[in-house]
Amino acid sequence: MSHEAQLDSKVMNINISNDEKELIVGTISGKMYRVLTGDLSFMLHSDAHNACINDLSFGADSNIFAAIDESGALKVWDLSEYKCQVTMMPAKVTGGVSCCLAKDDHTIITGWRDGFLRCFDYTRRAQIWEVANAHRGAITSIYADSNYILTGGQDGAVRVWQRQTRKLLTQFNDQKKDIVGLFPDCKQSHLIHSCSMDRSVSTYDLKQEKRINWRQVQNGTHFSMTQRIDNELELVTAGQGSPILFWDCDVQAPVANIPYPYKVWSIEVSPSGRALAFGTETNEVFVYSMSGLQFTFLGKGLGHSAPVTKLKWTPDEKQIVSVSADSSISVWNYFGQ
Repeated sequence: MSHEAQLDSKVMNINISNDEKELIVGTISGKMYRVLTGDLSFMLHSDAHNACINDLSFGADSNIFAAIDESGALKVWDLSEYKCQVTMMPAKVTGGVSCCLAKDDHTIITGWRDGFLRCFDYTRRAQIWEVANAHRGAITSIYADSNYILTGGQDGAVRVWQRQTRKLLTQFNDQKKDIVGLFPDCKQSHLIHSCSMDRSVSTYDLKQEKRINWRQVQNGTHFSMTQRIDNELELVTAGQGSPILFWDCDVQAPVANIPYPYKVWSIEVSPSGRALAFGTETNEVFVYSMSGLQFTFLGKGLGHSAPVTKLKWTPDEKQIVSVSADSSISVWNYFGQ
């Protein structure tokens, strides 16, 4: 043997170029390499997830987002080149569930099935801290700003952590199943909204440290929640067994709905507040415009071969990024109304 190439993982496929000077080699970890046949020197050509992608998050930059998958791979993607910049994986840990790319630095806060909260710096390509047993079971929702971190778990608990010290400040245990949506109110940051698979939506006041509002549907299950930034700042929930529902903070029952017969896994209002996108179990992405309580269907797209597990608008509202249980990422251009 005169030459050897040691790649990252098991080789799954090899193709040779027409001139026989180069190989394209694919590995089980989702990477593709260009390998010269003369000396077997190689370079990474492209990267991909190789398990169900559970979450993605944008920071302040519309070109950069993070995505986390079930195998434990956390990848940072650049939309200007459609390439993976960084891949990070904690040693011997799988089951990445949720992630939040911070807007004020280069950190990504992640939640895992083992109940750990782990933070990575993608410029250093390394894990920089962790909180063990932050929840009993998986951490299913994360939000972070410069002051605090919000986490929601499979145990139904909502916890508030001080960002710098990771000290637990307060917690709420009113909901009974997975927390699938968690964020502060868009106008009053001391209020936080939590959506659970137990069909309930709760609002907590951090100043009073108590729940101040609670709504629950009789049928179905919630899988995602977002909030409007116009009209009456309604919370919007989506899931299975009920329409997409709009909740006004002053009214107990939903004030409007968008009928949809199948399961909706992820929903988000656009940064301007004028549009709403959601991803479904039928592998599709739908977009509606919103004006008051009037909703107009704008279009839909099919870009995955399995259910859409999460979608996000880019901060500049020019694109929608969706991820899927089939390990794929789709980027959709949005040209407004």
